[in-house]
Amino acid sequence: MKKVDLSIIIPIFNEEECIDALFDSLKIVVEKLLSEDKTLEVIIVDDHSGDSSWEKLEEIKKSYSWLRCIRLLRNSGSHVAIYAGLNQCLGESAFIISADLQAKPDLIFDFMKKSEEGFDVVLGDRQARTDPFFKKVISSIFNIFVSKFVMKNFPMNGGDVFLINRKITNAIVECNEKNVNIFVLILSLCSDVGHVNYQRFERYAGKSKWDVKKLSKLAYDTIITVSNIPFRFIFWVGVSTFVVSTAFTFLIIILKIMGKIPIEGWASILVAVSSFGSLILISVALLGEYLWRNFDQTRNRPMYIIDNELK
Repeated sequence: MKKVDLSIIIPIFNEEECIDALFDSLKIVVEKLLSEDKTLEVIIVDDHSGDSSWEKLEEIKKSYSWLRCIRLLRNSGSHVAIYAGLNQCLGESAFIISADLQAKPDLIFDFMKKSEEGFDVVLGDRQARTDPFFKKVISSIFNIFVSKFVMKNFPMNGGDVFLINRKITNAIVECNEKNVNIFVLILSLCSDVGHVNYQRFERYAGKSKWDVKKLSKLAYDTIITVSNIPFRFIFWVGVSTFVVSTAFTFLIIILKIMGKIPIEGWASILVAVSSFGSLILISVALLGEYLWRNFDQTRNRPMYIIDNELK
């Protein structure tokens, strides 16, 4: 396949209201890159939108030779859509950005400049954001937790825009990991990361597709796939309960010797059984989750299927 200098990958899902404005911005960026003798492609990955996004892309494609459009057979989430774009792209570098214009396409020039300093990965580091208050709080909790306990090089303010070179792109594709946070996977593959500060603006139109359920799944996937924190947590809970129960046992023995233990004793038994029973159930469920994910990975089913493609 013919290589190009740069692939711009944009996952979309029900973004019909943003597409026209997105291409108004993209045209300016692409024209400037072409004037600098850069070869490039723009890949829009439609994560099986239910609105008229694909129909609009079919019409827009007629005007731009640098545009490629891919539609997935089923909705699989933005990280799978990003993976599909990385798997299909030809660029020596890949720039990933969202379609809602919360991050402007012309950021690419800052990322390219930073990449020229020798970084394999350049990650956007949000300095300000105009999202709703509730989403800010949830995202801040997630970012702080991940940066403190999961990955030390994860940006404290979060980020969803990045530029990677061909080496990292190939590594991500070879990993072929399901239920993964692409950004965290990148950071787990490369520790020498460049950062570009940027402001996250309000969405151009429409509503964010990241509801509480999706954000919770992303956080859960991040912790499960790149960290052993759950196992360590259960271990220390187990140690703590063992210490407490041992002390409680000695206390009961002493009180029994002193004749101060009532015959019933049902309360202490109930507390002990409930505590240990809950811990065992949580441990078994967590082990089952890891076993299921291993099984799901070893089945080697494709993460995505291309339903339609415009080249």
